[in-house]
Amino acid sequence: MLRGAKLGSSMQLRAATVVGREGENVVIDGRDGPDYAVHPSYVIPLTPSKQRPRMKQPVVAEWAQGLRHGVVRRYAKDKVVVRFTDTQDKSDRSLEPGQLMPQTDGFHPGNYAALRSGPDLEHVLLVSPVGGGAKGRT
Repeated sequence: MLRGAKLGSSMQLRAATVVGREGENVVIDGRDGPDYAVHPSYVIPLTPSKQRPRMKQPVVAEWAQGLRHGVVRRYAKDKVVVRFTDTQDKSDRSLEPGQLMPQTDGFHPGNYAALRSGPDLEHVLLVSPVGGGAKGRT
């Protein structure tokens, strides 16, 4: 998966479903092709909260087959309205509660961390810790 990656490369996070295990790896439903195995350190488990996220709370959400970062704007009946912060389109989107996970402060999968590189700051996406038993949506 990362064979061609070079320093400074980035990954696009794709929403997928874990369908099994293969040794230390998790097997991902290939949707448009065959299932494939990845190391769990490349998986961000999307574990929806049983509680509604707070207004203006940051979230990780599934949108257009990818995982995106956004902020809760309001509630519309049984949906949560989110504005994504990492897309060109800044429109509000209505999502099912199961499509998002509230973010909390600290070193958690899906959060960003700032890395000081001389006088500049670089943002680094935190992914799952090695050995986490990922299940369900990722």
